[in-house]
Amino acid sequence: MNNLWDHLLNMRISSATATADQAQAKSYDLERRVKQLEAEVDSLTLILMGMWELLGKSNGFYLKDLEAKMQEIDLRDGTLDGKLKSGPTTCGECGRVLGDRRKICIYCGAHVSKTRHLPK
Repeated sequence: MNNLWDHLLNMRISSATATADQAQAKSYDLERRVKQLEAEVDSLTLILMGMWELLGKSNGFYLKDLEAKMQEIDLRDGTLDGKLKSGPTTCGECGRVLGDRRKICIYCGAHVSKTRHLPK
């Protein structure tokens, strides 16, 4: 009876160890992805700052002009929230606007690209 109990405990321990190993691997992968995204944000921040300094000075724009344009763009999706919500998907073949989750155009049958249609 003890052997059966020991075997059952060993199976449960092995299962818990495998689950912990999977969670640790996922944690490492997510940590790596967060670091990659942070690096991309840093790079984009430098690019945008450089572009603003070049364009702003040469065209006589001020920070208030940039802030006004950012607000205008933010409001294109109908909400002033600091985010851009993607609009519906546009078929690359026939140009028709489709639901966001479509992978195949219901009008022409083409595979749908992830080009977004943003309101102007």
